[in-house]
Amino acid sequence: MAGDTSVLAAVVGHRGRLGSALCRALEESRHTLVGRVDRDGAHLNRVPNLVFDASNVSAIDTTLRVCRQGGAALIYCVSALSDAASKQLEDYAMTAPVVIATNLTLGHWLQAELVRNLAKMSRLSVQAATAIHERHPRTKLDRPSASAADLRAVWEAAGGNHLTEVVSLRFGLPVSGHTVTVDLPGESLSIHHEVASLDSAGMGAVVLSDWIIDQAPGLYDIHSAFEQAFRRISK
Repeated sequence: MAGDTSVLAAVVGHRGRLGSALCRALEESRHTLVGRVDRDGAHLNRVPNLVFDASNVSAIDTTLRVCRQGGAALIYCVSALSDAASKQLEDYAMTAPVVIATNLTLGHWLQAELVRNLAKMSRLSVQAATAIHERHPRTKLDRPSASAADLRAVWEAAGGNHLTEVVSLRFGLPVSGHTVTVDLPGESLSIHHEVASLDSAGMGAVVLSDWIIDQAPGLYDIHSAFEQAFRRISK
């Protein structure tokens, strides 16, 4: 169940592919898109209580300046965080809720949940071996992608055995594909997540908007954020 607070959202980096998808999703939801922010400045109709940053790490000062106008919650969707930017987000999280959104799609969250359980199961066999394959178009700069690095972190945090490698492929059409394959004695299991449109990220953004607006200050990872959001919906 959503809270009683109305969501007044602003999107930093609204001209990009992800930023555009977030704007579309917010406009089609019951929330109110009150501002767009880009390199030309902030264009706000009202002071936002939620800010999405879908730009790049160089815009973090602008993003936090917009957030501080009204103590807005922040869903930070930028990959390749620098140490300095991470520290700025940690500092801001002392006064408002901040989600580090490595991937806004519900499919990634569900894939990570399955990977966490597979990692635990892999401890039963010394012969278990695992690899992560991620595919993005040639324009993708990060290797591995933030989503692939996140899946690796989930696997390792759950104590999974024998993660042999993370393979980054750069070809094909947008948006992305991530596959986690686990070889066990006599069998192999692959969990694949393919994203064909960033509208899927927009849907995840709307789900998190309902949840984050009433949360206490703090730094949340995307997995705990989705878990708490869906626990709230199911009540």
